[in-house]
Amino acid sequence: MHLSAKLYTIILFLACLMPGQIIAQETKDCIGILEGEVSKKINKSLEISLSEEIRSKNFLEEVDRLATGVGVAYKHPRFKDLKVGGSYELLSYFNQNLIDENKHRFSAYVQYKYSYGYFDFSLRSRFQSTYQDESTGNYKVNPKNKLRNRLNVAYNIYGTPYTPYTSFELTNTVGLVNGDYFDRYRIRLGFEYRLNKQSSIDIFSRYSKDINQKEPAEILSFGLSYNFKL
Repeated sequence: MHLSAKLYTIILFLACLMPGQIIAQETKDCIGILEGEVSKKINKSLEISLSEEIRSKNFLEEVDRLATGVGVAYKHPRFKDLKVGGSYELLSYFNQNLIDENKHRFSAYVQYKYSYGYFDFSLRSRFQSTYQDESTGNYKVNPKNKLRNRLNVAYNIYGTPYTPYTSFELTNTVGLVNGDYFDRYRIRLGFEYRLNKQSSIDIFSRYSKDINQKEPAEILSFGLSYNFKL
């Protein structure tokens, strides 16, 4: 089965979990996300990772983009709740099933985690800069710089491999001549399921809405992520 066909099959199954009226009335698009990541600890403090993502668009009818990434994360031995990291992603956008444009995204973040009982709270602030190919379009702003702040709350269900969670993310466009402004928020609901000590899957839905824009986009996403630790 073709990779995009597999994606559609999985996402359509997830979409069945949501009432059809919600998708039709509350969103301007419904997309599917399929992710995979492999990570490896170099030592107790340093970790590297490789990731791949395929994303659909137009209510699951077309492939939107592929994202191939490499990342690094560091935890200081004395401050294990604090993590810093960075990544690079090659974003390949599709038009009629052919790659139409490539973009390059560089990111750096800092994250703090606090645990209370079975709850885990984490706050992440990430700066990302996306460089666009000027030969394929005329861009008023290049690169696009954004600051993304996310609060995540997870609950570890005792004695089970399930960890449900929810998160809220607010995106701020930075570096513009007319000033910085908030341009998007995201609400995510999902749960992580531990398959074994090395691997887990994450099933989630996400609602995203643009703000402070003339034509704000509203997107409902369904996703499946697989993570493997070497």
